[in-house]
Amino acid sequence: MTWDFLKQNYFLVVYGLSFLMSLKSYRHYFDRPLRFFPMILAYTFFNELLGTLVTYSQDFQLVFSTQDHFRTSIIYNVYHLIFFAYFYWVIIQTFKPHLKNKWLYTSLGILFLANIINPFYQDYFIYSQVYAYITGAAVLLVLCAVYMADLLGRKNYSPKHNLLFWTVLGLFIFHLLYIPIKICKEFFTSIYVLQLRNFHVFLVLAMHLLFCVGFARSRRNAYK
Repeated sequence: MTWDFLKQNYFLVVYGLSFLMSLKSYRHYFDRPLRFFPMILAYTFFNELLGTLVTYSQDFQLVFSTQDHFRTSIIYNVYHLIFFAYFYWVIIQTFKPHLKNKWLYTSLGILFLANIINPFYQDYFIYSQVYAYITGAAVLLVLCAVYMADLLGRKNYSPKHNLLFWTVLGLFIFHLLYIPIKICKEFFTSIYVLQLRNFHVFLVLAMHLLFCVGFARSRRNAYK
């Protein structure tokens, strides 16, 4: 991996940093639902690395297509499905016991249904599953909002050392602002490239920065 490659794909460094910090603070959450977080971050890193290799190498392709822009879509379609399902499960584990199954089954049902229907309109192997992504992100936003409303409504409790709070905050900010960017990216590509790509990268960096803040400040007894 050359220096020029890293300069062009500096976000990979951020993903790697998030992963390393997740390992460093792992003792604070090794027996909590977030215990699989390092695996998700490692998956994110290698998924992006694979996507970059596919994009910039003509000899390294997963799906052969004359539409180069869409060659990496399948790896991101699978990634988003796993990503959303995992964080649904993590957040819902904090809900009251009698509500957990209802929220989990409903959330996953909506996510999987969207991923079943979307391929009828967009080829799963070639195109980004836009409608499935928006649906998955919308459900995640609802769960994040419910979690934060409950947490911040507690008296005499500060979430500053709560890893899950920082994680949910990062997820909420990113997906709230990225949904319209995602729509532009898929349907108004020229606008995205000229005006929104840098903001997209900024949102990714901001989300992972919040993850890193959570890892750095996390305390085991603050996890709620």
